[in-house]
Amino acid sequence: LEQAQRLQAGGDQAGARPLFDNAVLGFREALAKAPGSFRADYALGKCLLALGDARSARPHLQAALQRIQEAGSFETAVCESNLQCLERLGLRAEACQLARQWAARRPNDAQAQRALRQFCS
Repeated sequence: LEQAQRLQAGGDQAGARPLFDNAVLGFREALAKAPGSFRADYALGKCLLALGDARSARPHLQAALQRIQEAGSFETAVCESNLQCLERLGLRAEACQLARQWAARRPNDAQAQRALRQFCS
């Protein structure tokens, strides 16, 4: 996954795609063996989002976010991935709602405050 992300960040979409495709298969297998795995749901959602499939990524990113909320902590990367997914799907009101929840839980977090301004203004 990290290699695919590096290739994509460097602009090599063609090189990254097969790596993301393989990672998707691996994370789907991991979820089949361990349903409810935070890490597998999050990673699968990130891979699908990187492949441009926000609609398929959304339930996995939401599942990861829900488990973090239940644990009483918000992880910046999960919030940002969910916001990115919602934005790609054109769900700005839902993105604003998530940004508000994040900012309320983390009032001193600069990234949460930036997300609040970005999605709720």
